[in-house]
Amino acid sequence: MVRLNGSVAKAILVSDKVENESDARKDAVLIGANGGWVDQSGVAHGTADSWTINLAQTGFPAKQGALVSLVNSTSN
Repeated sequence: MVRLNGSVAKAILVSDKVENESDARKDAVLIGANGGWVDQSGVAHGTADSWTINLAQTGFPAKQGALVSLVNSTSN
């Protein structure tokens, strides 16, 4: 669970679908404002870099080019 800029709690979903980074960036846009992709350093980037989450720092395994999506969390 994450909080971006003090907003409501969000959970991050990480797809097992892995694409090259260019395609992942394009497909993240199709997911919408909460869509994103993972770079080679394990950092998830939101569409147009509207947000970032360092997944590598959390120990969560995510491969480069994986698609991600933020969803509202019911947890506080």
